[in-house]
Amino acid sequence: MIQIRDDFVRAVQSVMERLKTDPNGAVDNEGIRAALLRQASSTPYNIACSEHVEYSGSPEKRLELKRTFGLKIVGKDALLSDIAYDLEREEVVDLLAARRPELSREEIEAALRVSTLLLLGLEIQMVSQDSVPIAGEGQTKMLGDAGKFAMEIGPLDPSHRSMRVVNTYVGGRNISETDNTVYVPQFVTSLRRAAEALKRKMDYASFEPLFLHQSLDEAYRQLVADQGEVFSACRVLDFGATTDGWLSFLIPYRGRLHLLTRSIDPAETDALPLVKVEVTAYDVVRVLELTIEMLENA
Repeated sequence: MIQIRDDFVRAVQSVMERLKTDPNGAVDNEGIRAALLRQASSTPYNIACSEHVEYSGSPEKRLELKRTFGLKIVGKDALLSDIAYDLEREEVVDLLAARRPELSREEIEAALRVSTLLLLGLEIQMVSQDSVPIAGEGQTKMLGDAGKFAMEIGPLDPSHRSMRVVNTYVGGRNISETDNTVYVPQFVTSLRRAAEALKRKMDYASFEPLFLHQSLDEAYRQLVADQGEVFSACRVLDFGATTDGWLSFLIPYRGRLHLLTRSIDPAETDALPLVKVEVTAYDVVRVLELTIEMLENA
C-alpha cells in the first residue's frame, strides 16, 4: 500500500490557483487548517499549530510595489518562509550540529535551505503594473519599502521643475541625507543606466561561490578591497553626488540576494554599522523604473 500525505499542500495549492484567477477572492483558511489536521492528525500540538497559521497576503505597507501571498502567522506580517530563512543562521546550524553529529554543517545547511525553499514554493508574488501617481506640489511619494530599498520623491516646485529632492533608503537608512537635491535630467539618466545594468546581470548567483566561506560583513570588506571586476559587477546605487557618500553592493549569499551599504566617511565608518537587507534584483529595478516614470511625468 502506498500512502501520500499531501492534503495540506494540495489545499494550499488549490488556494493559490484561485488567487491567480481572482487576487481579491476569499481564502478558505478553515479548509487549509482542516487539511493540515487530516494530513498530520489532530493532536493538541497540531491543533495549536493550525490555529496560528493562515494563508493571506502581506499588507500594502510591507512593500508598496509587490504583495506576497503565502503561509503566515495569523494576524501578523510574518511569512513562514521568512521565519524559515531566519533559522538558516549560524547559531542554529551550530545547535543542530551539536544535536546531530552524524551530519556535516553543509548537510544541515542544505536541510534548512530546502525547508525555506519549500515554503517559498507555496507563495505568490503579485506586482502592481499600475502607473505611478505623480507627486505634485506639497506631496511626497515613497516608492518601495524604506525598510528594505526605496526612493522618496519630494514635492514638485513649479518654479524649479528641473530640480527635485530625492532620498534613497536602504534598510531604513537615508543614504542621501547629506545631498538630496538632484538635477532631474541627469539623475534620470543615472537611474536608467543603473536599471539597465541590473537587468543585464540579473544572474548574481554566479558570484556566490566567491563568498561561500565568508560572512556578509567579510564579503563586503572583500569587495571594498578588491576594486576590480567583481567590485564593478556587484556595485549598485551609484547615482552621482546624492549617493557618493555611501558604497553599496548586491551580494549573493546562501541562495538569497543582499543589499549592503556603508558610509565612506572615515568619521562614520566605525560609528555606523554596515546596513544589510535582503532584496531581489527585480525589486531594485522596479523601484528605479517607477522613480524614473514619476520624475519624467512631473
